[in-house]
Formats: sequence, structure tokens, C-alpha cells
Amino acid sequence: MSQNILQVKQLTVKYNSTIVVDSIDFELKNETIVFYGPSGCGKTSILKALLNVHEPNMKTRGSILLDGNDIKKGSGEIGMTIQGPVVPSWLTIYNLCKMGSKMRRLNTQEQHDRIMSMLSSFKIDHLVDKYTHNISGGEKQRAALAITLLNEPKVLLLDEPTTFIDGITRMSIWSYIESKIYPMQIPTIVVSHDPMEALTLGDRILFLSQSAKIVKETKIPFPHPRTDELYENPSFWEMKKQLFRNEK
Repeated sequence: MSQNILQVKQLTVKYNSTIVVDSIDFELKNETIVFYGPSGCGKTSILKALLNVHEPNMKTRGSILLDGNDIKKGSGEIGMTIQGPVVPSWLTIYNLCKMGSKMRRLNTQEQHDRIMSMLSSFKIDHLVDKYTHNISGGEKQRAALAITLLNEPKVLLLDEPTTFIDGITRMSIWSYIESKIYPMQIPTIVVSHDPMEALTLGDRILFLSQSAKIVKETKIPFPHPRTDELYENPSFWEMKKQLFRNEK
């Protein structure tokens, strides 16, 4: 399996004169890292910079390289699912799946086969003709993940993937990420403020303070795939206690 490498060097993001990300450096291979920190510390601004999204009064500088090359805007090399998830409510799940740039290059039968295969793997193939306002929060999140993966991103960004989902459903989404996404070995960044999520999904946790300063990095020792048995392991809870003891 090929290895994609994302290298970020001296990334700085400013809104007007306010620095929200101050010269962050990190490297990501075929693994999952978690950006963990308080609201407003710059986590989501890092993701926007990686996606080459520029909002009004937003300025970025620094180096973002994928396999040694600059990332081209709109290339689909980086895929992202966002908080909520926020997906258009006026399209069916099937039509949402067809929107990716790589999907549009396929003929009708190829599109259909790939869509049904991906939705089946997430156990939501029965929702193909549903609109997103008619399905549950957990189903929306699984649909958002499937839609993102259909475009075959080389790097995956998950911004607070289970923030607005209840506890039991949240754990089921983590299970889907572990069972469906982790085996693909896509370099993945998870933005989170949930310690359970960080420990369940991450290979490394980067703890961020204001202006996205990395104040601590921790490697997670638990092997993949991480199933519900992980929560029966006393070491998991001890690590959670040690890592997040100062959380307010």
C-alpha cells in the first residue's frame, strides 16, 4: 500500500491583524492524528488552510505539501466532513454521492455501482432516495463519510465528527470510522474536544493552546481495530484520566 505524506511547515493563519494559527509544524503519514484543544484555539482554521479555503480577511502563509507537491485547489486530494454534518437538504443521498469531481468522470453505470457499494459498506444503501432532513443524525454522519470517501481523497479531515450526536450513536460512528476508514490507511486529521473520541480514533494526539500552539504530543498505544472492548480496558480509562486531568 502506498503511503501519502502531508507536511505542514510554519503554517500561519491571520484574520485581519489577529493571528489564529501561529507557525504550526506537523507531518502526517498513513495514520490518524487528533487536534485537541479548547474552542477558538485555531483547530478549524488549520483545516480551512489545508483545504485552501480563504474567507474574507483571512490570510495564510507557510508550506503545505502532499507527497512533496503543493496541493491544488479543487483537486479533491483532501476530503472533509464537517460538524453537524452540514449537507444539502434539497438533494437525495444518491445525488449527493454523484457530486464529487472524481465521480463525475465515471459513466452512469460505474457511478451507480460505486455509490451502492460504498453506501452498502456503511449500511445505508436503503437511504439512496431519502433527503437528508428525513434521516437521523447518525445516518447523516455515515452518509457524509461515504460521500467524502467516494471522491477517493488522499487526506481526510474530520471536524468534530460527532459533536451533535447522542452518546450511543457517537460510539457507533467511531466504530464505522475504525472499521471502514482506518483499513484504507488514509492520512486522517480529527478535530475534537472529546477525550473519548481522541483516544478511540487517534494514533497521536496533538494538544493545542491558543493560536494553535502544540503544547504536548501523545502517542496512543492501543492497537487497531479499536472495538467496544477498548472501553473495558482499565488502561484506557487511566490514560484518559492522566491526559485530560486538567481539562476544564
